[in-house]
Amino acid sequence: MPACVWKLLLLLYLVAVTVQGECVPKMIPKTESPVCVCNVLYCDTIAPVERVLSSKYVLYTTSKSGKRLQRDVQSFTNNITRSTIIELDIKKEYQTIIGWGGAITDSVGINIRNLSTETQKKLLKSYFSDEGLEYNLIRVPIGGTDFSIHNYTYDDGIEDAELAHFSLAKEDLEYKIPVLKLANTYSNNTLQLLGSSWYAPNWMQTHNNTKRGYIKRSMYQVWADYHIKFLKSYKEYGLGFWAITTGNEPVDSSSYVKWHAKPIGIWIASNLGPAIRNSEFSNIEILIMDDSRSSLPWFVDRAFSYKDAKKYIQGIAVHWYGDETFPPKLLDVTHNRHPDKFILYTEACVTKKQVGIHQGSWRFAESYARDILQNLNHWCTGWIDWNIALNMEGGPTFTHNEVHSPIFVNTTKDEFYKQPMYYILGHFSKFILQSSVRIEHKCTNKNLAVVALKRPDGGIVIVVLNKSNKKIPVTINVEKGKYINLNVMAKSIITIIYW
Repeated sequence: MPACVWKLLLLLYLVAVTVQGECVPKMIPKTESPVCVCNVLYCDTIAPVERVLSSKYVLYTTSKSGKRLQRDVQSFTNNITRSTIIELDIKKEYQTIIGWGGAITDSVGINIRNLSTETQKKLLKSYFSDEGLEYNLIRVPIGGTDFSIHNYTYDDGIEDAELAHFSLAKEDLEYKIPVLKLANTYSNNTLQLLGSSWYAPNWMQTHNNTKRGYIKRSMYQVWADYHIKFLKSYKEYGLGFWAITTGNEPVDSSSYVKWHAKPIGIWIASNLGPAIRNSEFSNIEILIMDDSRSSLPWFVDRAFSYKDAKKYIQGIAVHWYGDETFPPKLLDVTHNRHPDKFILYTEACVTKKQVGIHQGSWRFAESYARDILQNLNHWCTGWIDWNIALNMEGGPTFTHNEVHSPIFVNTTKDEFYKQPMYYILGHFSKFILQSSVRIEHKCTNKNLAVVALKRPDGGIVIVVLNKSNKKIPVTINVEKGKYINLNVMAKSIITIIYW
């Protein structure tokens, strides 16, 4: 058959799957699960959630074998036919969900802006539109990070205690701000921006070195004012912030601004808190810690021991690194000691240093699902992933700290690849709406991880992860005389919604 005919048939196939919103799969050598290819011609979509009759439920399935948020509508039954039982108690309620999202760093902006206009649109709609994951949270760096192409702050050079030379960087103006505005264009949600700082100017720090500095006591107010300057600068471009954190990884990292717990309490109580509350940004939430679970609860306890620090803080930001070592009980203890402060996961990724960069990894996707399910069952109110789109090497990063992302961008082909991780995140972000409330559940099978929530529209959402290599027959006891009977595929995740 002539090459032109093959090309025509391929184009017709792509048009067909695009109309249906289906994944165009690609198996990469040595991969565990397909990736889904998107470019200027086609990209899979996820239809907005539609309410079904009270006699039915909607089932979404993603599997290692290749299903990607496949939608089915099924009917309830009136009998129990499976050995594994999941019981719900909708009257017993826990935390309220804030939302789901990812970070837009310099690297993300560079990768997205290097795509054609139409492919950029498809990528951002994949995350923020009602045909995508419907993210409502975005983490935005205050200045540079390890996912920049160089180290910088907004006031480098000689000491400038008046911040007279403070100015946004090229990276803000060419990458972060344009991408944030595009994301807002495609979203039906009110996108909530969370600002976090990594680096401070050398002259503010005790070691005069952006890699290992503590903020000088004489610069506490200047560092607080620096954050206000950032908020004002972004406001001039029409971008408001929902919240800021007290700084990225003050405990675990040797690369960013470091804090001991007591001094950060002093800074919050004496400088940052009053500066925010007495400014035009008085309604902005402040989250403490922005570091791994290993710092709970001691870091928060010690910071709050300083008079008035606690009153300025609304939430506790946690990173997923080390969750396999440090138990979720630490989240419970933190919640019980500070029940008026929400817990939000604000960063997660799998690093190249740990495992290399692998396309189509089900193992990494499942590790996300395990952690999110565990954290939701221990008072977590949502999850913000790290970079939403990186290049094929997991960068760029000037520190050579390449990591995985739910989407990898291939600028030479003007296309991007949705990893299994992307669809795993969708099983939560697409269906567990902001203001959903977690409800009680019990499950009799240890190979299943489960969470159940009540949506603000009255719907019930159940997410189930099958960690085993075998299908598991399950009955979900919705209420007396009303059951869901199904087989949960091996190595798969399902989301069930009903009203």
